[in-house]
Amino acid sequence: MLERFGFDGKTVREKFQSFITGLRGQRAVVAYSAAFMLVVGGGAVFALAAQPHFFSRPQVALSAAASAAASTTAAKVITAQGEIVPLHELGIEAPFTAQIRSIDVTNAEAIQKGTTLVHLNDDAVQTEVETAKKVLAAAQVPSAAPATTTDHLSLSDTYDAGFTAASDAALLLAHVMQQQDAFLFGSDVSSSHTQQNLYAYFDMVKNSFPDVQTYQRAVERDYQAAQIAYKSVQAIYNATSRTSPQNDIENFMNATYATLKSAAQLLKSSDAFLSFIAESLKNQNKNVPQQLPEAEAQTSDIAHAVNDSLFANLNTISALKSAKNPVARETPSDASTVDAAQRALTEAEAKFDAYVIRSPVRGKIAGVHVHANDAVQGGQELITIISEENIVHVALEASDLHAVRAGAKADVTLATGDILKGTVMHVDESGVSIGFEKSDARVKPGMSVSVQIMLE
Repeated sequence: MLERFGFDGKTVREKFQSFITGLRGQRAVVAYSAAFMLVVGGGAVFALAAQPHFFSRPQVALSAAASAAASTTAAKVITAQGEIVPLHELGIEAPFTAQIRSIDVTNAEAIQKGTTLVHLNDDAVQTEVETAKKVLAAAQVPSAAPATTTDHLSLSDTYDAGFTAASDAALLLAHVMQQQDAFLFGSDVSSSHTQQNLYAYFDMVKNSFPDVQTYQRAVERDYQAAQIAYKSVQAIYNATSRTSPQNDIENFMNATYATLKSAAQLLKSSDAFLSFIAESLKNQNKNVPQQLPEAEAQTSDIAHAVNDSLFANLNTISALKSAKNPVARETPSDASTVDAAQRALTEAEAKFDAYVIRSPVRGKIAGVHVHANDAVQGGQELITIISEENIVHVALEASDLHAVRAGAKADVTLATGDILKGTVMHVDESGVSIGFEKSDARVKPGMSVSVQIMLE
């Protein structure tokens, strides 16, 4: 058909084949399809229809591959600066508002889990524990051995002893309430009077130590409760004598014991308030009024007298129970008394233990932020502990951060040029944490290092 247009068909086919062969000789790949199309009146004798997909010559291909390989290699390693930090840093806080009795560790000291760090002032709670122990011991007396009528005083002797103890307590309570009245409503401490005034002390420190209001309110609350109980027992005392009916005497004994407990709580609150005031004034470098330590000593002495009276009155109440019913020590009611006393002791000891602050971890003291005799607030940081194990923290750009995965290997280069092996432990918005495969004494918190992170 090509001959009709003046072409030698054989020659054309041979030239076309020679063209293809030439392309192959250049090691290019061609995918093609060809068709010879007759165009009647179209001007073109034939068209070579082909879909060629040419790949570059060998030397061009090598250059592109090298470029891609270089790009890939660069993308597989992220280089950045990092800082050595402790794996754990823990702030030890005061559990409640208190005064520090002693700091039992020093800065940079290595500590174990359970090491005592701080002792808070526990005088008041220690007294509470001692009283609870005495109460428990008295409550346990009836169960020591089977009772017989010879184990006890006569009922009349027991009531007589109970009346004596209650009467002594009523006189003591009058003294307690008189002292506390003076403490709350006495003359201003700035005067020459020796009486103390709760509100004048409060005004001295309220601006710098607003927590003083908590102590003040506790004194006021406990004073109101003790005042109500005292007025009641005073009325009973005035209406009761040693020859009154036994029920009246027993009522007097029980009411006096309950009022003693209210007075003990009031004195505990007053002591805590005075201690807070004294420490607050010291922290402000202000002079402590001469009356203040006198008031503290007086309150402490009265508190011990009240606790002794509590114990004495509890003994007479227990003795009366035994005298009224020799087998009462084996009854459920006595078991309940012992249980209640045991619970009170357990609660008091739990409070006592809270005044001793211990380390929850093994590590090193990184900072001591307070001193002995300081008044501290609940939640205030006292000591900082760091773990012995260190890690590297690296801050990265978001694009690099997203490429890093936990478990990736890393090289950490120290300032000396030494390289330590590490592994990515954690990745978050703040950066990357890298742990060392082996501990090294040269690694210290605060050091700057160079890091190479291998991407997978």
